[in-house]
Amino acid sequence: MKLLGLLVIILLILLGLLGSAPFLTQKFPKVKDLTDKLAPYAAPLGVTGIIVAVLYIFPLLDLISIFRFSPGIVLIALLAWIALLGLGIIFGFEAVGDKLFATNSAFRSKGEVLRAKLLPYQVPLGITALVIGIIDLLGVM
Repeated sequence: MKLLGLLVIILLILLGLLGSAPFLTQKFPKVKDLTDKLAPYAAPLGVTGIIVAVLYIFPLLDLISIFRFSPGIVLIALLAWIALLGLGIIFGFEAVGDKLFATNSAFRSKGEVLRAKLLPYQVPLGITALVIGIIDLLGVM
């Protein structure tokens, strides 16, 4: 397995845990300890998620060529990319916005609007990322 694929799996699981934390802690209270330990790393994981999602576009474009033969694999990869990018924006935009776009207020405000639009989908994106990450991890073993 390529390094990017392994990094995507790890990020899907970690961002999935963070994204689905409100749902998981409600259903399984013991998960709160794990999500509390991951919470300080939410911004760096989000920034890494954005970067990896941008890099993951190229293998995803290669997969689209096999859509006719195996659409399930392509759709799962597309869902993984959407979850990775969405959770990356939700958790990482504040860190990126503070550092890179401090002088450009128009871009920063558009990014904050995008983040606000994605926030209602945090839990579904988190559950999707967690499930796909675990299934991919089991497929690697």
